[in-house]
Amino acid sequence: MSKVAPTLRVNQGSSQQVQGQPSVSFEKLIQYSTDLHCTLDPTGRFQFVNDTSASLLGYLPEELLGKPLQETILLENTAAPEETVRQLLWQNPTLPHLPTRKRISHLHKSGGPILLEWSAIWVAEDNVYYCVAKDCRHQEVATAAPDQPKGLHEILVEHGADMMALLTLDGIYTYVGGPIERILGYRPEDLVGKNVFNHIHPDDLQEAKGSFVTLLQSDTYTNSRGFRFKRADGQWRWIDTTVSNQLLNPNIQALVVSSRDITEQVENNNRLQESEQKYRNLFEKNPDVVFLQNPEGTIIEINQAFQKVLGYTPQEAVGLSTTLFVPNESVPQSVKYFNESLAGKTTRFEINLLTKTGEQKAFEIVMYPLFLKGRILGVETIAKDITVVKQAFETIQRQAQRLNTVLESITDAFFTLDRNLRITHLNSEMVKLLGIDKEDTLGRSILDVFPEEAEDIFKKQYKRMLSTGKSVSFETFLKRKRKWLSVKFFPFEGGLSVYLLDITQRIRYQNELSMLSLVASKITNGVVIMNAQCHIEWVNDGFTNINGYTLQEVLGKRPDDFFHGPNTDPEARKRIFAGYKSGEPFTEEIINYKKNGEEFWVSLNITPVKNEEGKVIRFIAIQTDITTLKKAEEQQAKLAQELNRQNLDLQQFTYIVSHNLRAPVANSLGLAKLLPLLDKEDSGYTRALQGIEKSILSIDTVLKDLNTILTVGFNKDTLEVESINLKAVCEEAIESLHESIDAVGGQVELNIEAGLRVSGNKAYLFSMFHNLLTNAIKYRSPDRTLQITVTATIKGKWVKVLFTDNGSGFDEERAGDKVFKLYQRFHHEVEGRGLGLFMVKTQVESMGGDIQVSSQEGVGTEFLICLRLGQPPVERQT
Repeated sequence: MSKVAPTLRVNQGSSQQVQGQPSVSFEKLIQYSTDLHCTLDPTGRFQFVNDTSASLLGYLPEELLGKPLQETILLENTAAPEETVRQLLWQNPTLPHLPTRKRISHLHKSGGPILLEWSAIWVAEDNVYYCVAKDCRHQEVATAAPDQPKGLHEILVEHGADMMALLTLDGIYTYVGGPIERILGYRPEDLVGKNVFNHIHPDDLQEAKGSFVTLLQSDTYTNSRGFRFKRADGQWRWIDTTVSNQLLNPNIQALVVSSRDITEQVENNNRLQESEQKYRNLFEKNPDVVFLQNPEGTIIEINQAFQKVLGYTPQEAVGLSTTLFVPNESVPQSVKYFNESLAGKTTRFEINLLTKTGEQKAFEIVMYPLFLKGRILGVETIAKDITVVKQAFETIQRQAQRLNTVLESITDAFFTLDRNLRITHLNSEMVKLLGIDKEDTLGRSILDVFPEEAEDIFKKQYKRMLSTGKSVSFETFLKRKRKWLSVKFFPFEGGLSVYLLDITQRIRYQNELSMLSLVASKITNGVVIMNAQCHIEWVNDGFTNINGYTLQEVLGKRPDDFFHGPNTDPEARKRIFAGYKSGEPFTEEIINYKKNGEEFWVSLNITPVKNEEGKVIRFIAIQTDITTLKKAEEQQAKLAQELNRQNLDLQQFTYIVSHNLRAPVANSLGLAKLLPLLDKEDSGYTRALQGIEKSILSIDTVLKDLNTILTVGFNKDTLEVESINLKAVCEEAIESLHESIDAVGGQVELNIEAGLRVSGNKAYLFSMFHNLLTNAIKYRSPDRTLQITVTATIKGKWVKVLFTDNGSGFDEERAGDKVFKLYQRFHHEVEGRGLGLFMVKTQVESMGGDIQVSSQEGVGTEFLICLRLGQPPVERQT
């Protein structure tokens, strides 16, 4: 019994062949032809087509079978498609054995035109036309009419499928065209002037030169199929070349070369031949049972193992149905899988088969269909006897599955090596960690998979393990993956288990922390390292020196757990919190408190540290004590304020000199000049002396006022400050004006705690209340009884004194900023110099306080005075 080939199947037991199909031997001749071979029925429909149809027309053979030839013809032919086919298939009755030839333009499947030269002959005994079609596009280019467009030749050559060239008698390129750069990588200028034989494979050179000599001795053409040509990149490509001797053609005078890359076809043919030989060897020598069935399920061929395992000779088995070898209960299953294979599916299953003696054996079955040109030829079956090993195999499978489950559950990357250092197993964590292909890695030596690393520390530690016989642990850097790994070797009988753990982040963090610690420990600024939740992980010595806290005292705490106090700005705290939340660097200045409770100013520079995904993993804060700087700024601000005040005082003095002194001085001078002119007995003389006296008194008053002002200003920085009982000083001032208050029927209400003390100068404090009380009496309202209220409250480190009266008041808008200026008066009907409120403000500010006024004409006036809170008196011990 002969084997059915996997290509075109012909029953070797019969002399007849399928009508319209070429014989198997003839198919082998035309299978790889570069020409299109086909058979047409009497109506012009395709019955057989070789594979070249795909390259010439773009259609696979199965797409053309049964299709009329006329449907592939381009409508632009000189005749209609039906007439063109009739002309091709027409036969001369007097010359029945001569073929008909015709050039026909076809429509390629891609939509482009292609010109083929057809040759057709009628074979009466087969009732078919046998046809051959050649690609003649390059011939069309060579014979183009003179009146065709000048660029047509270049366009057809450039975009055609064939590479074109012209050679001299010596094989030197004079012209190169077509898709040679795309196929072989050469530009035309790379080959022109070069010898063609320098690019032909040494093994093919002798045959190529022989064909060349033969061509030179004739005026025809030669087809040298299948020699290797070197590409520009050094690769060898199989080339099918047709050479026409046009040396005697006066228009050409060269050898015309048309070449086509057939590397894929040659390689396919080689693989096919190898496949056929391998198939025959696998079929005949296969230790498993192999048999072929036709579509009806009848056995047509068996191998040697069939007879050995089941006991049937080829003569006994061939022609029988396979259901006779299957137990009755398994027949439906067998038929089901056979039908699935006939439908084109490869099936795998297990089933029992009957031997010749009636014994049942378990087999693993693989059924697959055999096709040729889309037609099912039958089903091939491979049956492996698994009777003995089935139970053992199932046991091993269960054990292997359990072992694999255990190994895959290991969270570390894990693999095993045999004694030759070949990788025998690796889990998914190993694949994920090192980014390797599991199937490609299994079975390979670790020295091949990681040659650099294995030759270094891996080999050293491996030898150490072999010498000690104990497990080994070490850390190493995997250069190619740029990862730090913790490696553990565990020897076992027959090999080695290796566990890997990625410690790159830990090593990187340790290195960064080490460098940072080295830098941070050497600077005087405070350095704080916090995690993403702002919990302190590390501080340097500078931090301890500034704040007084050690690392142990603040470890795990947040800075706002211990740094902030009463004078810490809440808004600054909010800004810091927002800065942490933003994940971006920021700076802030804030009042913090040291471990001993001391208040100090600190400048914070916060920088977030992010991982590769951009997520914040920690913060680094740099602290700088800026208390001295802040005090300097505060002192500078005070100095500027004092200079401004002094400037205002100078302006006041200028005002006094220019207004209050000039008039009385001018009067005095005028009267003094007048006196000599008057008789002493004259009444004018007396009035002049009185005028001089009045002017001098006015000058004296102004000088006294200036002396008072200067005294307060000069004593400001040297003013003796003490803790004063506020209520006692108020009562003293009220008592000093007791008669004046009673005279106008006024009432004074004091709302001051008995023990409340303020920091200041007692004389200034008395003068302040005395002036305010005097003004309240002087500018009282004629429409109501004078009512004065003095109320004191404590606000932090300040005492706020509210002094109100229900007097005449004044217009605030009209007064503007002149209320506390020197010699400013708002009630000219009442005698006064405008000095009192100026002195009150000066004295309050000299004691480090502040005063503000609010008044409404006809309602009254309210003064808000802020004074520093005084300390309680120290009790003397007896």
